[in-house]
Amino acid sequence: MKKIVVVVGDAEKRQELVSALTDAGYEVTPFGDPLEAARATSKFHFVVVITEETVVKHHDGLVLAKVARSKGLAGLVLHSELPAEVVMLCQDIINGPKPQSSRDEYRYRIQGLLRQTLEPLTLPEIRQRVIELTADQRDPFRAPDIKQVTDVIQQDPQLTALMIRLANTVLIRGIEQVSSVGVAVGRLGLLRVHAAVMTMAVLDIVKGMAAVPGFDPHQFWRHFIACAVTSEVLFELVRDRLQLDPALASKAFTGGIMHDVGKVILYEHAPELFGDVLKLMRYRDHSMWEAEHGLCGVSHCTVGTRFSQQWRLSAILEMVIKFHHTPDCRNVSESGRIISLVQVADALAWQLGFGVGGDGLTVPALNADILRLLDLKNEEIEALKPVALERIHEMLAVIPL
Repeated sequence: MKKIVVVVGDAEKRQELVSALTDAGYEVTPFGDPLEAARATSKFHFVVVITEETVVKHHDGLVLAKVARSKGLAGLVLHSELPAEVVMLCQDIINGPKPQSSRDEYRYRIQGLLRQTLEPLTLPEIRQRVIELTADQRDPFRAPDIKQVTDVIQQDPQLTALMIRLANTVLIRGIEQVSSVGVAVGRLGLLRVHAAVMTMAVLDIVKGMAAVPGFDPHQFWRHFIACAVTSEVLFELVRDRLQLDPALASKAFTGGIMHDVGKVILYEHAPELFGDVLKLMRYRDHSMWEAEHGLCGVSHCTVGTRFSQQWRLSAILEMVIKFHHTPDCRNVSESGRIISLVQVADALAWQLGFGVGGDGLTVPALNADILRLLDLKNEEIEALKPVALERIHEMLAVIPL
């Protein structure tokens, strides 16, 4: 008989799941506390853990996940479905995933997708104009003045309000509160204005995504923001020691926002593959990158890179999208440093509780070689976490989904 562990805080919900799984012929061990579950399950073999999103985000939930992986866990389910659906998921985990198509068929479809011309990243005319004006402030022949950009922004009430809110965040604000968009743009600087408009472009896309089992657009957006903010906090920490151009701070932030844009493309243009990737993540506790390679040999990084070229994103952002899962620890160029910062920020965002919803339940480990490239020490990272967490919550309040 297959053993299943249920970790759900609410006693009534826990009993409903236990009854449904027992009726289906499984041996079930229930727990209300994840740390108690971690201690107990380290002593016996089990094949599935069923838990809640709130448990997974908690430190004790991470301990439980580590115990599960160390014992060769077959699957881990987020409890967001009805008990009958959870039973079906457990059966699929134990019996193996059932993809809708073969690996060769998926590979063929993805190759076809990569040959397509995707519709351009459509933005309202005013926002497109702001992006064009603020594209690269290191080019002295293209740099506009702040008044020119402000005059364009003032034509978009939503964009105007965002600039004022951003200028009053902990990271930016001065002694006095900002109430004028002109002062806000001056305080933010044109590179931050560019990053903010790109952020709104991605936000508009994510808003159109519907939740499916194993994927929550709300959590997806929280991860984007957490990765972006943490990338910028890391940049501030290492900027002087690595002699990085201060103008790259906005590239670090925008890289955090854009790094997983390939997942959005797969969701919209290859929904069958996206669904089966999510299933494999849940069945085998894979990251999305691992599941994508397992099903078709091509990841969201490749897909995102293809369309970043069509959307005419900067070279650095294109490299971040392509290599954020596989940075080169020997690449000391500007783009190499930013890629590595985003990769570390991606992992830290998960550790801070902003990873669920897009990459399974596997806690990403920090790459020691990448930390050396960035001259980052573990104690610095631990000290940085509360600072990043405060700014993440503030930014989520400023730019909610």
